[in-house]
Amino acid sequence: MIVSTPASRVSAATAALLLALALGAPACVLADTPIPYKTSDLDVGGTVSRIVLLLGLLCAAGAVAAVFLRKRLVQSGTVPEKIGTHIRVTDRRTLSRKAMVHLLEVDGREVLVLESEHGVAITELGRRADAPLSRSTPVAAEQGP
Repeated sequence: MIVSTPASRVSAATAALLLALALGAPACVLADTPIPYKTSDLDVGGTVSRIVLLLGLLCAAGAVAAVFLRKRLVQSGTVPEKIGTHIRVTDRRTLSRKAMVHLLEVDGREVLVLESEHGVAITELGRRADAPLSRSTPVAAEQGP
C-alpha cells in the first residue's frame, strides 16, 4: 500500500521535472505547468501607492521628531532660540540644589551670574579678546534680600 503524503507529492513532482529535463522536453511544456505559490495578478499601482504612503508617513514622523528635538534642545540651552542674539549662554553649572552659576556672553563681554535662594549676583568678567566692540549698556550687579 502506497500512502501519499505532501513530502512524497513534492518529491514526485521534482522527479517528474528532472525526468522531463533529462529527456530534453521543450521549454514550453515546462513553462505551462503552474507554480503553486505564484499569483498571476500584478498590482503595481497598489504597491507603488503603498510605498509612497509609507514614505510620506516616514517623512512626517521625521519632521515631528525634528520639531520636538529642536524644542527640547532650545529649552535645555544647547541650541540658541534665535541665531544672532546679543546674549548667549556659554556654560551653566549646578552648585547645589538651590544654587546655580551661569556664564553668559553679552555683546562680547563675559558675565557670571550666580543664582541662589538668597538672590542673584552678577559679575562682569571682562571683554573677550576676539569679541567686537559694541555700544551696549553695562551690566549692573543685583543683590537679593
